[in-house]
Amino acid sequence: MIAKTPVAYSLRYYEKTLLSANRFLGLPNPFWSAILTLMIALTGWFASGVELSRFISEYVWHLVGLAFVIWVVLKCITPSRRQLRRAALTEHQTEVLQVAKLYGIDPTSVRFVDSEEERRKIESGNTLS
Repeated sequence: MIAKTPVAYSLRYYEKTLLSANRFLGLPNPFWSAILTLMIALTGWFASGVELSRFISEYVWHLVGLAFVIWVVLKCITPSRRQLRRAALTEHQTEVLQVAKLYGIDPTSVRFVDSEEERRKIESGNTLS
């Protein structure tokens, strides 16, 4: 009987997964703040019916303040990269220790994979049909 290879997801896999799950399309908050402010500004300009240069000159500080408020709100509702990396490290270490305990081996003997497909391939390749 062939024993299954002890496999765990890599730290890079956890970081990538957490970052993509906790960001809006993976883009940083300042980018989204600028996009939302631009959309609101263009809507306000269109509704006001004045020239763009006049609208910008009259409302530039309001728009800067709006961009800042949007950025703060996004910062409050999305975790920072540092927090996500810390969470990824914790998840990775926990899985490695669980797999090592399950197989009764040293945690350094666990093989790391970067994708679900790679993990399925390794796990299915080492089992008897």
